[in-house]
Amino acid sequence: MPIPAPWLDATTPIRDNMVHWPDNLGVTVRRTLSQDRGDAANVTELHMSGHTGTHVDAPLHFSSNGGDITTLDLGRLMGPATVVAIHDPKSISLAEVQQLTIQPGARLLFKTRISSSEWSTEPFKPDFVALDGDAAAYLRNAGVV
Repeated sequence: MPIPAPWLDATTPIRDNMVHWPDNLGVTVRRTLSQDRGDAANVTELHMSGHTGTHVDAPLHFSSNGGDITTLDLGRLMGPATVVAIHDPKSISLAEVQQLTIQPGARLLFKTRISSSEWSTEPFKPDFVALDGDAAAYLRNAGVV
């Protein structure tokens, strides 16, 4: 069922053998039951790391005292968002995010130099643009969801 306007799905589809973090489990998508083969239903088996494709890191990923993915309120991820163009080719830095006018509860999508590529079908790019720790702390303290 398509998402009604004005919603935009900003995720990438999960595909068999898609790009994944180098030391994580690769992506395998396999049809285990098929109506074409006489089974009562179509069933697909999916094997992958939680860090595959478009994803959100749980607090536990960077803090052993943080909650796992089941503790996240996914409703916080849905709603109006602002797209922010990042000019630094290496990272989303504290200097860049400090220039933003941020209201508590804001949702931000970062457009970086890699945004224009179809990264999910290409080989892993180790030089991706990441959010640095100081910028992440600043955004958290500013109330960005």
